Amino acid sequence: MGECSHVFCVGRRIGSILRELKLPVFGARASKRRNSEMKKFVALLIAFAAMVATAYAGQIQGTVKAFDPATKTVTLEDGSAYVLAEGVAADKIAAGAKIQVTFDDTSKAATAVTVTQ
Repeated sequence: MGECSHVFCVGRRIGSILRELKLPVFGARASKRRNSEMKKFVALLIAFAAMVATAYAGQIQGTVKAFDPATKTVTLEDGSAYVLAEGVAADKIAAGAKIQVTFDDTSKAATAVTVTQ
């Protein structure tokens, strides 16, 4: 029995040959594949951006050595000093208090201060 020579049958055989050779697909299926790949790429890009944004924040715990309310500077016993950002409450900060400071890595400005004792 010979092979079918109908256009539809020939097209199916060509399609199966292209799939076996893993050649690029053209047409509607290619468009769907590109859209799917683009969505994955955008999702990865957003996830990467979120990781980078959180990578610039640091935390440290320590005991307050000195606090200057005029300059809003907290100095810990290890010698590190942090300037409080606008809006950070400083009412419970005093020498000897144990605190946790969340700060911006680039500017070293304290974005949050929590008294832990």
